Amino acid sequence: MNHSIETNKLSLNQLTEDNRKGFSSLLQNENVIRYCFDPLSATDIENSFQSRLAGWSINSEHWLCLAVYEKGTGNFVGTNGFRVYEKGAKVEVGFLFLPEYQGKGYATESLGGVLEYARTLGFESAVAHVTEGNSASCRVLEKCGFVVSRIDFDSVSINKLLHNDMVYEVTFG
Repeated sequence: MNHSIETNKLSLNQLTEDNRKGFSSLLQNENVIRYCFDPLSATDIENSFQSRLAGWSINSEHWLCLAVYEKGTGNFVGTNGFRVYEKGAKVEVGFLFLPEYQGKGYATESLGGVLEYARTLGFESAVAHVTEGNSASCRVLEKCGFVVSRIDFDSVSINKLLHNDMVYEVTFG
């Protein structure tokens, strides 16, 4: 099944081999990953990419990773997607955008499309994990109706420093 989402300004399509360069540039960009994880080796990036190429269904355990493109230019701007968090009930969402496309509303717009797609697949709610201090991602989630359900203190290690994990949730209406 081809997983595609169209929004007003964006086109989201399941990750393919053609997205290798864009995906790698996201995971190598310090400004993109600084709140997410430690820098990855080339092998780790390739493994992450390969794991997202497999066909996806509501019974899959891996991420449905969608490449996000500007409709007007056709430029790759980032990724958005989800994985099953609780079978048949809840998904975990995640998104990464290149710095030059941050602050344009693309994360919010694409996340809205992703949430609607998950709802049409029968999921009832979504969860997201954000490292405390990542205020831009928190704002995106809040604009899409997420609220903080809990904070896991000192549970995320980035560059050998412990950070709080803010867990956001939303129920589809």
